[in-house]
Amino acid sequence: MTIDSIYKVISNGLEDALSRLHVLKRYLSAVEGIEVVGVRVRVRDRKPSILYEVFKAVNDASPERGGFIVAIDEAQYLALIRGFTKILAHVYDYMDNIKVILTGSEVGLLDRLLGRKNPDAPLYGRPILEIQMKRLSREDSIRFLEQGFNELNIDWSKSHIEDAVNKLDGIPGWLTYYGYHAYITRSHSEALAKNNRSRKQYSCQRVGGVPSI
Repeated sequence: MTIDSIYKVISNGLEDALSRLHVLKRYLSAVEGIEVVGVRVRVRDRKPSILYEVFKAVNDASPERGGFIVAIDEAQYLALIRGFTKILAHVYDYMDNIKVILTGSEVGLLDRLLGRKNPDAPLYGRPILEIQMKRLSREDSIRFLEQGFNELNIDWSKSHIEDAVNKLDGIPGWLTYYGYHAYITRSHSEALAKNNRSRKQYSCQRVGGVPSI
């Protein structure tokens, strides 16, 4: 993960939000360092403070929508951006229109990123609701995928579901990833192939470590 790829992910997330929440465009367009054309967003400024400006724009736009939830997946990567936890602390203390959800696949994310045991950490002492996702049983994994496909009105083969469950070991994230690509591609084999590639890439990152920013 590089600094450019992190800001690319941020741009993609803002584009997704703009496609559904048009009121946000006016506030993002006013942020120096961010270029908004239609629903396309480009973060030109690489200073950590740009993240604060993004949060502020979302918070200022929120009263017109009744509040926003900002979900950050694999938050350990954003933690490599200098000052990120200080920005989160400011959001927590002063931006009442935003609720932040952090997810991560690394053990110890909360202790390391949020500093629950470090009195000097910016977020130390803030109340936190923690949800731990454990492996699902085989039966629960099958029900998990079946319900997902039912909600999408997709008639998915029982044998494909069982095959995916056998290979993905009850891990909710990989089951979700499989279901998403099955929905997009309508192909069991292609969904599994994409899942396998991502799992191998993730394993390499865990072994090789994450570059510093």
